[in-house]
Amino acid sequence: MPLGLLKMVLGLAMTAAAIAGGFVIHAAGGGIPAMLLWALPGLYLVDWGAPMIADGATDLWTRYGWRELRSGRALELRPDGVRYTAALPLDAGADVPPPDVVAGWDQVSAAAFRPGAAQSWWFCLDLADGVWPAERTHALVATYRAGGGDSRPSRATADRRLGETLDWFGTPLAVNTLICPGGHVRRIDRALRKWTGGRLRCRAAEPPWWRPPHVPGGWKTR
Repeated sequence: MPLGLLKMVLGLAMTAAAIAGGFVIHAAGGGIPAMLLWALPGLYLVDWGAPMIADGATDLWTRYGWRELRSGRALELRPDGVRYTAALPLDAGADVPPPDVVAGWDQVSAAAFRPGAAQSWWFCLDLADGVWPAERTHALVATYRAGGGDSRPSRATADRRLGETLDWFGTPLAVNTLICPGGHVRRIDRALRKWTGGRLRCRAAEPPWWRPPHVPGGWKTR
């Protein structure tokens, strides 16, 4: 259950209990003294319940908005390996460039979630030694740190994004699963276990419903 929905349910339950308590006391003929005694716990329930309703609604709204976000990166997992495109066109019907990284599962040494910018968690696949040239890593990281790059997907954009993931995570294969179509952690985990014999796993660093993700600048809607 999404945390936002859970917050709303608990908030509504607490607020309803506060209101219902007054009606029960009145129906039982408790009188003004009993109503005054109920006022303190009733106000306590409302004080907790009302903000939880509002907080839960904003959580759900944030997550709904994230369905329309795309990061411009694509990590495609296949039975024979992984393909990664760093500058995926966001426009519908646009030509998709060839992948920037292609690797078989025997060339992937590890899988893990790692913290990225703005308290986000990224799913990373580490390449085995020798698969990704160290010289290319140094060149791409230098390109990223130098800044610049085209705003629309291009070779310069791809190189800058590859340098960004290499600088942040030490691997070119990294993606934020929260904004990827089909990026469900359990589904990815089942596929990895099947295709790698259980050697690689996709285990979230935190429950995916625990908090609404932060929306960084620069990512566009469809």
